[in-house]
Parts: sequence; C-alpha cells; structure tokens
Amino acid sequence: MICQALRVGPAVRGLIAICGGLFLATGWAQPELRPLPSLIPNLSDAAGALTDAEGFELSKSLQEGVKATSVHIIMIIVETTAPEPIEDYADRLARRWNRERAIDPTRSIFVIVAVNDREMQVLPGRALGLDAELTGAEIARGLVPLFRERRYFEALMRLTARLRGILEHRRPQADRQT
Repeated sequence: MICQALRVGPAVRGLIAICGGLFLATGWAQPELRPLPSLIPNLSDAAGALTDAEGFELSKSLQEGVKATSVHIIMIIVETTAPEPIEDYADRLARRWNRERAIDPTRSIFVIVAVNDREMQVLPGRALGLDAELTGAEIARGLVPLFRERRYFEALMRLTARLRGILEHRRPQADRQT
C-alpha cells in the first residue's frame, strides 16, 4: 500500500489511519444548516427584526408603492454595517443590486436600518432629485421612538407611507392618471 511504498513505521501508519477515519467521519457528519429567510421583493431582513407576516405586509406595501410611483423603495434591515459607515454600505449594496437585479439605483430609494448601530439611512437615487425631502430630519420625525422600542414594523410602515406620499406629490398630474 501507500504506507509500505513510503516505508513508514507502524506508528505512522496508525496515525494516518486515525486521521483518515476522522476526515471521513467529519465529511459525513455535516452540521445542520440554518434555514434561508423567505425571499421577499424589495425587502431584506437579515437582522430578523420582522415576523414573516410583517415582512410580507411591508413587502406588499413597497410593491404597491412601485406601482403607484414607478420608484423602487428597497429596505434592508441588518444588525450592523460595521466596519464601514452606513453610507458606504448602502452605496456598495446599490451597486451590487444594480448588477444582479437590474434595479436602477438612480431611480430607487434605499432605506438601510442597522438595528445594533441604531442608525437609519434613506438614500434617494440621484435622478429623483429628492435629496432635500428624503434626507432631512422631517422624514424621520416620530420614527425614533418606534425604533427605540423595537417596533420596527410600525416604523417602517410609517416611513413607507411618507416616502410614497412624497413621491406621489412630486409626480406630474398626467402621470397620476395612468
């Protein structure tokens, strides 16, 4: 065998047999994988802040917003964005989603919520021209207490309604009738 061809002693052959047995045993005893989260369009809850029912309801509201405004509102809930700032994380994510999902980041609004960092960032696409409306303190008014109380669903539903209201108000009258 291989051990005889290499001219190794019985102690080394025993060690090789033990290592080989351990290697085979670990290959067959796979650790149990975590279940994947539900795939929900426009919403990613990697932090597990929402129940499945809340996630589906929020996703439905976001989809209705796309139909009403033709602007994608994409919400990402993560535990943290560390070590990078939330703005860099959002920029990197927008570029990746643009490549993978054909979402135009210039005509989308990204909402990043980092629950452990206690940060939220609303990043409107450049083509929307809504920097002042969506990045000012007014957009987050009343949401901070809800986030502090970990009432993420209620806070994000309110935010979705505010964003949709701003977008619908800014659309020309002819577009609203379509």
